[in-house]
Amino acid sequence: MPLLAIMAVIWLPSSLSADQDTDTRLDPEQRVIFKSDDLSGTSRKLGSTDLRVDSVKALQKNSSDKVEIYPVLPYQTSLEANDPLEPQGYLELLNAADMWDLSTGSSDLSVAVIDTGFALEHEDLVDRWFINQGEFGPTATEGIAPNCTSRGLDLDKSCNNLDDDGKGFVDDWRGWDFANDDNLPLAGDVNPEGEAVAHGTVVAGMVGLTGNNDIGAASINWGVKLLPLQVFTDEGAASTVELVEAIDYAMTIGVDVINLSLGSAGFDGAVDEILDDAIAAGVIVVAAAGNCGGEFYVENGCNEEGQMLYPASSDKTIAVGATNLSDEQAGFSSRGSQLDVMAPGSGSIKSSLYTAGDQTSAYTGSVQGTSFSSPIVSGLVAHLLEAWPEANLADIRSMLIDTTVKPSGMSGKVFNTSFGFGRVRPLEAYQRAELCAVEKLSADINCDGVVNLLDLSVLASQWGINRTGRSDINSTDGTNLLDLSILASQWGQSQ
Repeated sequence: MPLLAIMAVIWLPSSLSADQDTDTRLDPEQRVIFKSDDLSGTSRKLGSTDLRVDSVKALQKNSSDKVEIYPVLPYQTSLEANDPLEPQGYLELLNAADMWDLSTGSSDLSVAVIDTGFALEHEDLVDRWFINQGEFGPTATEGIAPNCTSRGLDLDKSCNNLDDDGKGFVDDWRGWDFANDDNLPLAGDVNPEGEAVAHGTVVAGMVGLTGNNDIGAASINWGVKLLPLQVFTDEGAASTVELVEAIDYAMTIGVDVINLSLGSAGFDGAVDEILDDAIAAGVIVVAAAGNCGGEFYVENGCNEEGQMLYPASSDKTIAVGATNLSDEQAGFSSRGSQLDVMAPGSGSIKSSLYTAGDQTSAYTGSVQGTSFSSPIVSGLVAHLLEAWPEANLADIRSMLIDTTVKPSGMSGKVFNTSFGFGRVRPLEAYQRAELCAVEKLSADINCDGVVNLLDLSVLASQWGINRTGRSDINSTDGTNLLDLSILASQWGQSQ
């Protein structure tokens, strides 16, 4: 299932003076995002952020000050247990059975899946959804119709038409639909045959299908809770506005991980700002690199062949590319200097599926796309946070990249632009997280309790590379002489 090209990327200048005339680069009706007070009375506030959205014309009419703006960009979607569809080749490649011996996942951890709508009653997902307890359970009050009574339902906070938890959303007991502004992020609710209608259900299953339940398939993580957030219409249209609101909502709810199997061909300043907020809140954002490899890159919403899409191209996310089951780079996968890791994204991969005729028990036969590599890593990140609850983005990145397998296509290199740091190994990453969760010397790069030649070897192998793991001891986004100096100062020490 390839990335869906939704519309052309819109280019705007980075700032707008309200007293200047609109030039040919700015459509007066074009929506832009800005930081300011409500200048016109018509602007829309994006969640709990200090960002607003309005038209260029409204800004020029109502402001006499220079206002920094961001464009509203289009986004496109990026696609051994007792379960009867197991074993699967990609799970065997990832050595999932040994991972499951240590952990099958924790329901105390949650991943927000920001995508299209979802088959909410799917047999392998129905028990995985994150339930907002502030909007769920018996109550004695309800708002005006439509409410529980008018629908013939028992009185409950999930249907009482009230914002019970005071977070600004009514009856958001199981996610939210930002595309249609309601509390039902349901696939096919508007157009059951829409071009993008199945994407979110497949992605959610790749994060956390219910394993070992005698039905369907499994995933790396069986226990994690999934917060379903719809930003795409059934036809596949979404923009900066819905994405910012969804990320903000996920942080407000308190998720641990956000999966973004989506991307835009242009840098998005508004999203980049809220990614800073995610880092500050300790939320790990995992993003699909894009399907810009090969001759069909234009159809997949890319400006050039091989391009990494945003926000995977941001150093504020963990960027995931796709391999096949032979540990080769998938021909469609984007590549670049900001690629972190790879995960399987093609082959006979089984996951939950929505179809217009079967919304409860359909499964994929085979999918391809970095959309499906990213959620594998999101499920793995939830595992790592189970082992190391206090880990931040840099910690998680280090657990992933320092434990990868190096496919033959890397020619023995620690990093290249086709594979990043290599293909993830869940068991090894989880074991490393368990070791590093115990306080270590900063120069104990491999977390074995002593600073020695093994740590020096890792540091030397990552010398001069940006976005490295624990070898970037002083956290300056690169491994260099300063890190070597710290290692030398702690040489031979143990803990």
